[in-house]
Amino acid sequence: MKGKKRVFERIAEIVGRMAEWKIFDRITESIRTKLLFWFIVIAIIPLIALGGMAYMRSSETLEKKTFDNLKAVKSIKSATIETYFKNRRYDMNVLVETVETLRQKALNQLASMQQLKKGLIESYFAERLNDVKTLAALPTVSEALAAFRKNAGIIGGPDWKTSEQIYGSFFERFTENYGYDDIFLVSTEGDILYTVVQESDMGQNLKTGELKDGPAGAAFEKGLSSIAFQDFGEYAPAGDVPSAFISAPVMIGGRITGVVMAQVSIDQINAIMQERTGLGETGGTYLVGADRFFRSDSVHVRESTVMNPAYVVDTVGITEALEGRTGQGVIVDYRGEYVLSSWTPVTIQDITWAMLAEIDVTEAFVPKNEGEEKDFFTKYKEEYGYHDLCLINPDGYLFYSVEQEKDYQTNMLAGPYKDSNLGRLVAKVITQKAFGMADFEKYGPSKNTPAAFLAQPIVRGGQVELVVATKLSLDQINTIMNDRTGLGNTGENYLIGPDKLWRNDSRFVKELNVKTTVLNPKTKVDTAASQGALAGKSGTKVIEDYRKKKVLSSWSPVTVMVPGPVNPKGVRWALIADIEYGEVSKPVRDMIIRGGITVLITLLLVALVASFLSWGLTTQVNHIMALFGEIGIGNFEARAPVTSRDELGSMAISLNAMLDNTLSLIQSSEERDAMQDSIMHLLEEISGLAQGDLTKRANVTEDFTGAIADSFNDMAEQIGAVVRNVKDSRWLRTRASVPGFPMSPQETPKTGQRRCRTPTGPWNPYGSMSRRRPGPSSGWARVPRRSETLSS
Repeated sequence: MKGKKRVFERIAEIVGRMAEWKIFDRITESIRTKLLFWFIVIAIIPLIALGGMAYMRSSETLEKKTFDNLKAVKSIKSATIETYFKNRRYDMNVLVETVETLRQKALNQLASMQQLKKGLIESYFAERLNDVKTLAALPTVSEALAAFRKNAGIIGGPDWKTSEQIYGSFFERFTENYGYDDIFLVSTEGDILYTVVQESDMGQNLKTGELKDGPAGAAFEKGLSSIAFQDFGEYAPAGDVPSAFISAPVMIGGRITGVVMAQVSIDQINAIMQERTGLGETGGTYLVGADRFFRSDSVHVRESTVMNPAYVVDTVGITEALEGRTGQGVIVDYRGEYVLSSWTPVTIQDITWAMLAEIDVTEAFVPKNEGEEKDFFTKYKEEYGYHDLCLINPDGYLFYSVEQEKDYQTNMLAGPYKDSNLGRLVAKVITQKAFGMADFEKYGPSKNTPAAFLAQPIVRGGQVELVVATKLSLDQINTIMNDRTGLGNTGENYLIGPDKLWRNDSRFVKELNVKTTVLNPKTKVDTAASQGALAGKSGTKVIEDYRKKKVLSSWSPVTVMVPGPVNPKGVRWALIADIEYGEVSKPVRDMIIRGGITVLITLLLVALVASFLSWGLTTQVNHIMALFGEIGIGNFEARAPVTSRDELGSMAISLNAMLDNTLSLIQSSEERDAMQDSIMHLLEEISGLAQGDLTKRANVTEDFTGAIADSFNDMAEQIGAVVRNVKDSRWLRTRASVPGFPMSPQETPKTGQRRCRTPTGPWNPYGSMSRRRPGPSSGWARVPRRSETLSS
């Protein structure tokens, strides 16, 4: 309604200015001008009215349609973004379940290998103990012990060598067959009477000599009473190589005559423990004693680790295993590496060792098919479009990353990135034991580029065992938001965070002269749309956008993370859909231009038609008026050319015939003078008609001018009827198309009519007739009236 009111006010203003310029005074100068003017007016009024209404309705319709389209696009984008984050949430659940499955599979495999190795070690030592027990009970051993005992003090002498030749081969074969490093025969006094290897220990006393405090001395003491196992210790005669012994008493007739000792080979233990079938590239098993030293060599170290003080193993797994407990978990091993470990105690008589089966967490949780370059999580990250995928230990150690940026192998709880959005997220996730999200912030390890993260813990028995984190990809969000379907050439969708900074790249990055709009303070969006959406409200309105351009905008909040333990308030962004107002109004402007061209063409055609019609009407009238002028100056021979076949043409014919009849009746100068006076009187009466006033009529007298006046009155009536018919038909069309238009021409203001009826001065082309009027004549005969002439 306001638009319509403005249009009518504008029309009234134009009409007022036209009145000031006295345009109507010029129009009333002639019938032809009047006809041409009214033809154009009657044609242009409905065109302007229809055009104005079409413009207003088209503007409203286009704006409404654009707003509806923006709302639809906004709703689709909002649903797409929310679905995207819901899918990432579901992906995280699947990912966590996958990691947990892989973890459990690795633990089960470790436990299986561990039990196998434990069985082998325990069987090995049980067999060795049984071997030595059997050996001690053999008559050959007691005989050999007695023979070597006779040669005590003269070891290496002829008698000793004779005994060695008799019994030596037996002990050599036994050592070789059962994998011992050496076999000892020791007297009850502690003297070493014989060894297969015959190192510097032969002949020494295990009770009183240098070896009494070593493993050999301890084994001898245990062996005097029963079969026994002596744990590893440094053994000087073997070059300080760690040695363990199994000892048993040699008895004859129920009396102990000595001790047989077998030096255990570390190679056989290593052969069992270093078998890595089923343990991948980084897996291994090893034994650790109560002193936290290795009892088998590590597969990860080239030098021997057995009893090596450089490799002290003091981990959670070792402690629990030495305490007799079995367990599994992710721990830091003796190398400082995070491993998936399974531990259990191994008991050999009264000696308890810890057996551990371990594999690096990266290999345990990140399987890789043989022959493939990419591991499982690398393929997962690429398939689902994440920027990175990380695995984090409960203590904060980030032990796996696909991209391996600067945060790789750092501690997210205590390291240099603890205050980053990922560091804070990991701390909350471990504390709350729940899924969470970290909104976009600049992330140092990624060269301060914007990064957002999702994280979820693996919880077992109320304890966090692992945290899985994914770094969201901006490319995927940009792909969603930069799809401008339904937004024309200037429209765009964009996301704004609580800090009023971008969460996707604008399509006008080049225009803004920035590399990215994400978290860019130069492109902060503080508009009515962002304020409303961040306040939780939806709206649609014409506003000024972040580029200071007038746009049609639709906005609403979009929830990317529902409230939860880690995110109590959730994560909510603003989603805005804009399109420039100029693009929306362009069809209306094009319509106005086309309408204007149509109006001009119509006016030209109307002007041509009006000119033709007015020419047809006024030409004959002008000829008749010219005839009266000639008669007024006494030229009675003049006649009006007949240029039309209508009523005006008939009137010209009748006028010419009347003049022929009148001319024959003129007898004298007095009659001519009287006739001239009558004509002058008639001209004065019809001068108003010549000025364009079709309401003027001539007085019909009884003299010869009465017929002329009568004919002239008929002509005026006919012209007036023609003009009224034209006006009435145009008025009816206008009224039908313009609401509120007057019901009839009579209801219009009379200003124009009054102006048309007010001549600027009487037009009297026949004024000279008063100067040439002849004297009165009595010879004039009465000129019959037109009606009488026609009847005759």
